[in-house]
Amino acid sequence: MERPTQSDFYALLQCVREIYAHVGLETFQAQVLSALSKVIPAEAIIWTEIDLQRPRVKAEAKPPEALPPDTELVLARHLNEHPLINHYLQTHDSRAVKLSDLLPRRQFHRMALYQELYRPMGAEYLMTVWLPSPSPPLISIASIRGWPDFSERDRLLLSLLQPHLLQAYRNAEAISQMELKLDGLGRAVEESDRGMVLLTPEGQVQWMTGQAQHWVEEYFGKFPDIHSLPAALWRWV
Repeated sequence: MERPTQSDFYALLQCVREIYAHVGLETFQAQVLSALSKVIPAEAIIWTEIDLQRPRVKAEAKPPEALPPDTELVLARHLNEHPLINHYLQTHDSRAVKLSDLLPRRQFHRMALYQELYRPMGAEYLMTVWLPSPSPPLISIASIRGWPDFSERDRLLLSLLQPHLLQAYRNAEAISQMELKLDGLGRAVEESDRGMVLLTPEGQVQWMTGQAQHWVEEYFGKFPDIHSLPAALWRWV
């Protein structure tokens, strides 16, 4: 087996650093796809959310043009025959798995899934990890290639990243939920004609209502640094 090199592990650490950035779900997917593309050589990396009950699929790729316009409709139509999806549903193994682990290439070529989706994409080889969740949707991150197949080095690096991808996704979920709550709280405070400032223990401004900003600037002048309170106000706090 090809062993990961020192530069591979450096790229792995850089990827982990990038995916743990404090962002919500709105920008998390694009950040993950960008970070993974620097670790696993691939022609495209695809984030897919799958709702088996409807059925419905949402997909995003780097580069975006890798996905044909009808990708989501075609994939939703063939969910029940997708080898990688069926393997995950049967095993609940979220580690990296290659399509070539599950069926020969000739058999893959005979599938309608290949003819309608992967052949137009030029995708001959796929490797996927999953982000388990107790509720829909199922989330997969897939790397695709035309040639050659993914190596065991690629599989090892993607498997090592999987728990970090899962935790970073949960962090992004929590950040998005907090942002929604803060937005609701902000609207309530604004409607009550009161101001509110949310600070870190060190005094950094995390969030401020419009009314609070108006009053601070009225009495203390314009903010030289929007992330910090005026010195006199911070001393009082």
